[in-house]
Amino acid sequence: MPDTPRPRAGEDTDERRLIALPFSVAQPDIAVPIGHAIVRLSRVQLEELAQAASIQWSTEEERMARIDGQRAQALLRAASGGDAAPAPLDPDAHHLLSRFIEQGRASIFCGTPPQPQTHVTVRYLASRAGPLAGRGDILFHLPEDPTPFLAVNWWVA
Repeated sequence: MPDTPRPRAGEDTDERRLIALPFSVAQPDIAVPIGHAIVRLSRVQLEELAQAASIQWSTEEERMARIDGQRAQALLRAASGGDAAPAPLDPDAHHLLSRFIEQGRASIFCGTPPQPQTHVTVRYLASRAGPLAGRGDILFHLPEDPTPFLAVNWWVA
C-alpha cells in the first residue's frame, strides 16, 4: 500500500496522484455508495480500527487512532445487518474513506453493471489567500472522469 505523505498543508497546491486499487478487499466487506461510485472496504480492517475508539491517548498518533476508531465504529453501525452502508453517509466517515483510498486499501466499482476500477486519481487542491486564510480539499475521481465522486476538506486556515 502506498505510504506517500500528503503534500504540506497550508500551502498552495495542485497535485495529482494515480493510486492503484485492488479488484477486491478482504472478505467480508462493506459497500459504501458515494457519488457515482461504490467503495468497498474490508469489514475486518474496519473492526480492527474500531478497537481504538475508546483508548486513552497521550500522543498525536494515539489521538488520530482514536478518531479513526470512532469513524470506523460509525461506519460499521451504519452497515449493521448487511454489507452496505446507507447513503448519505455521515460526512465525518468521508475522511476514513479517503485514507483507505489514498493507501490503496479500498476497491472502487463504477458503471452499470458496476465494474472494478484499477486506479483512482487523487487531487490535492489548496489555495492560500493570505497569512490567515485558505483551504485545501482532496478530490477523488476516476482517471478518465474529471468529476469527483468524493471530496473531503483537508485543511482550513
